Amino acid sequence: MTCLPMKVEKRGYDKSLSTGEIVDFKGKKYVIIFIQKMTSYNWLNSPVIEATVVGQEVGSPNP
Repeated sequence: MTCLPMKVEKRGYDKSLSTGEIVDFKGKKYVIIFIQKMTSYNWLNSPVIEATVVGQEVGSPNP
């Protein structure tokens, strides 16, 4: 099992973040299994979502 805490950032009006989503981190793919903290704000008139999440490496055994 490979689970890592990581920060995820999404920009734009059509972006969202949810568990089960796959993200790239350091050249590997991870499934978001837990969202710890999520904040949103506007930067240069574009919304930004920042979140601290736990990701499980795709293909690793279930924790």
